[in-house]
Amino acid sequence: AGSLRDRSHLELFEFAGKMLGKALYEKILYQSELAPGFLNVLLGRTNSLDDLYHLDAELYRSLMNLKRYVFQEKGSVDELDLFFDTEWVVQGKRITEDLIPQGSQTRVTNANLLIYIYRLANFKQNVKIQEHCRAFLKGFRVMIPLEWIRMFNTQELQLLISGDRRQIDLNDMQRHVVYASGYHPSQPYVQAFWQVVAEMSAEDQALLLKF
Repeated sequence: AGSLRDRSHLELFEFAGKMLGKALYEKILYQSELAPGFLNVLLGRTNSLDDLYHLDAELYRSLMNLKRYVFQEKGSVDELDLFFDTEWVVQGKRITEDLIPQGSQTRVTNANLLIYIYRLANFKQNVKIQEHCRAFLKGFRVMIPLEWIRMFNTQELQLLISGDRRQIDLNDMQRHVVYASGYHPSQPYVQAFWQVVAEMSAEDQALLLKF
């Protein structure tokens, strides 16, 4: 039963990947923004230490404070009693995962602190969720091969997926509108139309442009 539940769970991630890929292929905007770390996954890239900030800002700051404490303030990590392992919850059960072979028996020292920081960041971003990401990518790649998006960075890929939420430049829009059927920008009802558009929210303006 457990294996069936896990397989069904991963199939949902695969289905979600297909849906996002389908939306991107059909140029249908997805309203929510994706985490930069997840966009790296879609681009086939490994997340780095600095990407951890977007996933867990508190952990990132803690690791940076620990690094500063040791290398700038000349402190010692011995008093913190850290080991090369981390705890996390899987299906309601708390388990301990080694960051290196026999990590739960390897103490973190000033000499190996940087290795600990990078190993922990790598686990949180690239190892812990790799099974789910692999399932999502399996579905996503059915619609969007990596070769199609490899040239983009995360900001550009987010723009392709969700569009641009900046305010529309109405002056530029008015300059490039092509009027037909006898309409002209000097007509009162055309001017009233532009006044209404100017008073719209950015979201409503985007919906109008899409329409």
